[in-house]
Amino acid sequence: MSTEHTIIEIMEQCPICFLYLEETNTISLPCSCTHCANCAVTWIVTKTQEHSYLVSEEIACMSTNCKKSFKVQDISSQLSPSEQELVNSCLFQVYLIKTSDIQKCPKEDCLYAGIFNRGASDC
Repeated sequence: MSTEHTIIEIMEQCPICFLYLEETNTISLPCSCTHCANCAVTWIVTKTQEHSYLVSEEIACMSTNCKKSFKVQDISSQLSPSEQELVNSCLFQVYLIKTSDIQKCPKEDCLYAGIFNRGASDC
């Protein structure tokens, strides 16, 4: 009597979007939770724009049963160059809000920041 064993490979899914995780597009957080890179980066970008990030500079894990905090620097090595650029842009905006030595240009359509004379009207 021969018994065949079927091996079932369990594919892990992103707990947010439920896409199957592939090794090339995942972010593992310090709390050991794993998410697809798209969900993780979207979460980081969203959270860095909240007031609570300005105070703590930490982000809570997006898993509903975890919520442990981490710093963006803890996972930055896992980001692709384009993801790093997006996250760094958000972190730079946080820096501009928090610092007093460098300010964003007061002109609405200007994207530059620097040390400038507050009385000057030219960009």
